[in-house]
Amino acid sequence: MVTHPQPGYDKEMPIIKMLMKETAQNLAVYATVAKSGQVAMGDRLTVGY
Repeated sequence: MVTHPQPGYDKEMPIIKMLMKETAQNLAVYATVAKSGQVAMGDRLTVGY
């Protein structure tokens, strides 16, 4: 996430501001579902390659 510091990188607010402006606050994420179920606000998610 560009609003959270990552190892070796600082927080980058201008990037998220540009994304929100240029995409009308719409953002898509592609994923492979490993297990079906519901995801709720506050649930921990793991991203891997």
